[in-house]
Amino acid sequence: MDIAREYAEIYKLPVTQRGGYNLNGLMLGNDKIQLTDEFGRYLFVLAMEANKE
Repeated sequence: MDIAREYAEIYKLPVTQRGGYNLNGLMLGNDKIQLTDEFGRYLFVLAMEANKE
């Protein structure tokens, strides 16, 4: 949740295909949220960098 919020604040881009700037739908039981390609790549890079450490 924090990563999505930070991403949206820094890049001013939505994190979901529907134009959402957060993942609050997950807390409401929506388990089929579609991420944007850009946010997905951002998460992938973060995971790869964390794996190096």
